[in-house]
Amino acid sequence: MPKFEYVLTTNGGKHEDGEIFAQDRETAIRKLQTADKIILSCNEITKGKHEWFWEKPSLSSEDLLMFTKYLAAMITAGITIAEAFDIIISQTKDAGSKKMFENITTAMRNGQTMSKSLALYPDVFSEIYVNMIGIGEESGTLEQALTGLETQLEKDADLRSKIKAAFIYPIIILIVTLLMAFGIVIFIMPKVMKIFTTFKVDLPLPTRILIWGTNNVWLILATTIVAVITMIFLFKFKFIKKLWNKLSLHFPIFGNILIKTYLARFSRTLHSLLQSGIVMTKALQISSETIGSETYKDIIIESKQKVEQGGSLSSSLESHPKYFPTIMAKMLMVGEKTGSMEKAVGHLANLYEKEVDNITKNLSVLLEPLLLIFMATIVGGLAISIIMPIYQLPNLISK
Repeated sequence: MPKFEYVLTTNGGKHEDGEIFAQDRETAIRKLQTADKIILSCNEITKGKHEWFWEKPSLSSEDLLMFTKYLAAMITAGITIAEAFDIIISQTKDAGSKKMFENITTAMRNGQTMSKSLALYPDVFSEIYVNMIGIGEESGTLEQALTGLETQLEKDADLRSKIKAAFIYPIIILIVTLLMAFGIVIFIMPKVMKIFTTFKVDLPLPTRILIWGTNNVWLILATTIVAVITMIFLFKFKFIKKLWNKLSLHFPIFGNILIKTYLARFSRTLHSLLQSGIVMTKALQISSETIGSETYKDIIIESKQKVEQGGSLSSSLESHPKYFPTIMAKMLMVGEKTGSMEKAVGHLANLYEKEVDNITKNLSVLLEPLLLIFMATIVGGLAISIIMPIYQLPNLISK
């Protein structure tokens, strides 16, 4: 009989994992299904059997947004959930995503709720997504839950696109500068070196360094590749990743962008969850998992624990002024006192999203002089290294 490995979570947020024997995956899911548990994954353990890359779901953030939009539109039009998923399956071309939707539909037809069925694919449907769907099912407001998720995903997509757009110009300048430098070293320098060798020019230090780089270009490239691979490997260690994340928040210009981005993401996520009826402690737990920063995650978890002990969110965040500005703590304090926490968090989300928008719009103006200095330093340095010995040639020729 096949054996399946599973991961599930209880209503209290505790994760459990283990193995179970069953005739097929659907039977295993039915055996595991209970009122107080949500199945996160359940996969067959088969020796020598692997899931090919084209069989894995490849639902991008844009695809997830479109899926949510179509599902919300169909449910609003009066189409049942099962029929809506059948339509989505028929329109899905990616084999992995099609299989995923088929498995979700099968789970729902076997008695699972939509939220628990989506939770079978935690890599695609985040905890916030599953929880908001679950609240919508319980309260009979699934349509509103999907609309809320659609808004959340649109805000996230807009934020990502602005950040990407802000970094495109610096990256292009960096690539162009490196290509120019590489072209000089590979194509121009070897020809100039022949002239220097012929006339036995006494080369200055910058030129000797450039010649060494030209003669060892492949060694430099290999060293760079090894360094990049080493960095990727090191970032697999949690403490390295956490240290880098904390340091990046203090970088000039970029650190401010990151902080505002995390504040906007935290505020928007918390607002969506509170708006859906999720209690504060659970909303903070989910927000910590979706923030994308280990530094902010630790602070939010700490705040959640203080709230559970009877403290306030505002006072907890106020103790971290480097990462949560005083204005944020004060607005949250007003929300706590007036019972309008959801409204206060919504205002904060709008505030920080506008700040990110303004910063990214002005980023090119801030970076342009720095990038020009960087480009002039690299290209100018290479040019000087070549030109300096050339000025010695007339004297050598006259001799």
